[in-house]
Amino acid sequence: MLRLLLAVVLLANLLFFAWTRGALAPLLPLPASERDPARLQQQLRPESVTVLPPAAVSDALRAAQARECLEAGPVQAADERAMDAALQRAGIPPEAVARVAVVQPAQWAVYAGPFTDPATRTRREQALRQQQFEVAPLDDRRAPQPGLTFGLHADLAAAETALAALQQRGLRDARVLELAAQNEVWLRAAAVEPVLQARLEAADALPAGLRFGACRKTTR
Repeated sequence: MLRLLLAVVLLANLLFFAWTRGALAPLLPLPASERDPARLQQQLRPESVTVLPPAAVSDALRAAQARECLEAGPVQAADERAMDAALQRAGIPPEAVARVAVVQPAQWAVYAGPFTDPATRTRREQALRQQQFEVAPLDDRRAPQPGLTFGLHADLAAAETALAALQQRGLRDARVLELAAQNEVWLRAAAVEPVLQARLEAADALPAGLRFGACRKTTR
């Protein structure tokens, strides 16, 4: 009895599947609401639907995969040959990476340092955090190293105002430090394919400890 019931259920499923695909249309036609034209009419915005040919779909998929932008820098003139050699070892074609001239604008940092070594800077940073100060290492070639920053500002007046507020909270070893404007060279790979992206992110032995990362949102 159980086998018969199972066979009936299986046969009913097969018949329903065939009916929904239109195979039984001469005997059991689909209701009008289930036909493709009717379904199209039921869409809220049918004019927004575009059917793409296979070639266009492939192009769209490739475009969606090629949206990553990676960059590394700044690259010093003395390190450019070493950088080219490192990229070649990683199997990255030269035409995939462009050299981008960047004007780094002047900034003013609320700065503490330099300290005798990175370990001393780390201890001072931890102590300041315990005092509820927002502070971070300032790894900028324009600043004496190793140092700390309590914030970067676009103009001197804003930096001095920020420093005064910190001094009112008891900070005594900070000052305003000008980071002069300078020209830089960055390596940028725009619209990176997934395979190339993996190679760039895995590239090691780059000069000056540089690594490829996501392009910054700032305008250069």
